[in-house]
Amino acid sequence: MGNEFRRDDGLGPAVIRALADRTPGGHRVDAVVAADAVDLLDAWSGADLAIVVDLAMGTPARAGRVRRATSAGVDAVGSIGGHSVDLFTTLELARELGRSPGALVVFTVEGADVRVGIGLSPPVARAVAEVVAAIDTELENWEISESARRRVPDPPGPWPAR
Repeated sequence: MGNEFRRDDGLGPAVIRALADRTPGGHRVDAVVAADAVDLLDAWSGADLAIVVDLAMGTPARAGRVRRATSAGVDAVGSIGGHSVDLFTTLELARELGRSPGALVVFTVEGADVRVGIGLSPPVARAVAEVVAAIDTELENWEISESARRRVPDPPGPWPAR
């Protein structure tokens, strides 16, 4: 999520550019730049896993700090960015409409500057690589857990339990 014309709020588009032409873990990646959380309703509907990246303004702020939350902890993320509808409210709406993703992971990076302008502050620019690496790890772990879920159960038989 983000607006690249509001300096650090351009985090999401910067991560998408960093992921361009890559298929982390061999997964299909549909990158969508959303200006507001409600824009995610269509983007993540039917997805097995949705990963949202957005800028957060912390108090006290520590620009460049990366945080991770899952759908179970999105309410703790609170209001991120300058969106009219927060991510938690959007996820609740998606659940009511039957349009929530199978799983949701949110990465936030604390920003320093959301004034009008182009370009990330140095701490947020450095965090882009960390978020991309975290997404790679997330997809790798997702693949492992998916293969475990899809494991064919042992057929019934007289052999001893493992």
